[in-house]
Amino acid sequence: MGGRLGYVVFYEDWQLTLSDPLSVIAFWEAGGDHGMASHGGFLGVILALYLFSRSREISFWSLSDN
Repeated sequence: MGGRLGYVVFYEDWQLTLSDPLSVIAFWEAGGDHGMASHGGFLGVILALYLFSRSREISFWSLSDN
């Protein structure tokens, strides 16, 4: 899911995204010529770590430092 989000943010036409917002979660679409964006996957991991740290009441920075 993070890869798809990265593709939409960095490569997708914003007019298309605004006209069809559900296309953001269409992870089965590879994204044209670019494929899935690895930096989007990285952002997805960061988001997952943040949500995990909040659910366990752990500091995000101490979790990511170890």
